[in-house]
Amino acid sequence: MADVRGEGKKVPVQITTAVWIRLTRAYYSINRRVRVHLAQRHLTVPQFFVLAEVGYDGPLRLHEIGQRLAVTRGNITGIVDRLERAGYLVRERDPTDRRVTWVKISPKGMALYEEVSHTFQEEVAEHLQGLNSTELRILSRILRKLDRI
Repeated sequence: MADVRGEGKKVPVQITTAVWIRLTRAYYSINRRVRVHLAQRHLTVPQFFVLAEVGYDGPLRLHEIGQRLAVTRGNITGIVDRLERAGYLVRERDPTDRRVTWVKISPKGMALYEEVSHTFQEEVAEHLQGLNSTELRILSRILRKLDRI
């Protein structure tokens, strides 16, 4: 059996594969539930994530949004195009650097983000209700650590 290294200890590959499968199943299970609710508002999951990034953090550059969502510039451009056509986002050129385009949320987009994010949070919380607060904090720390690797 092959091993991989983890904090100075050998971790069996079988365990890492099982963890990956469980993470994938959990993601798809939660994603399936969330997609249904977002579809009622005519949004896709990637569109909601863009609204959430800009709604929560304020104006962002296109490439920043792409980096945060781990998608290509072409993909993020298409998502932003659709959200802009729907009136949820606006693009503005940076007055000091014409190469930079800022993506801002419109008032209509902010209203949708606030409405949908509440439902989104409820759906995720319902899915995770089998975990107590200590388990959720541990899971959050583990996932943050994985994200940084």
